[in-house]
Amino acid sequence: MGIWLAALALLAVSSCSAPLRVNCLFDLPISLEPISLAYSDPPFPGRHKETYLCLGNEDAMHKKKRVLVVDDDPNMSKMLVTVLVDLGYDILPANNGIEALKVLQHEQVDLIFTDIVMPEMDGFELCEEVRLSTEWRNLPIVAVSTYTDSHYMTRALLVGANDYLTKPIEASRVEKVLGRVSLSVEEVAAHG
Repeated sequence: MGIWLAALALLAVSSCSAPLRVNCLFDLPISLEPISLAYSDPPFPGRHKETYLCLGNEDAMHKKKRVLVVDDDPNMSKMLVTVLVDLGYDILPANNGIEALKVLQHEQVDLIFTDIVMPEMDGFELCEEVRLSTEWRNLPIVAVSTYTDSHYMTRALLVGANDYLTKPIEASRVEKVLGRVSLSVEEVAAHG
């Protein structure tokens, strides 16, 4: 039902000249370049024949998507990295928000998974910094935390996260989050 409501909302605003806001609770204009969809071969030959959806321009269709994984706990980070690598993503690691900003300055990143509670710069502050940047403000961000109460989830969405994933990490939930983040990008492209 949520998908249909989102689709109706997009149809209602598609004729407006105001900036389109997708999957967020804050006022942030989004400008997206046109994307094309293509189905590619599995990134690991010999594995089962799944269909992997690639989002991007024609040149980037066969490139692996790069995910910045920000977490100060190596065990939790390893679980998420394992799932993402199995799904065909390249991983860029960072131990806190400050390291993540340095990675963003030097590397092309397609998606960020960030822990909330970290030393030096936490995930909330990282989300705020990314959203303030003209270069990175449209990057999808998934907040990751052991906290399941609505206070942390709401705050993460308010400071700029597109979605929220609770620990411990499970492959099926990571795939659902990736689907929701990709779906919001697809909806913008379809009604762009």
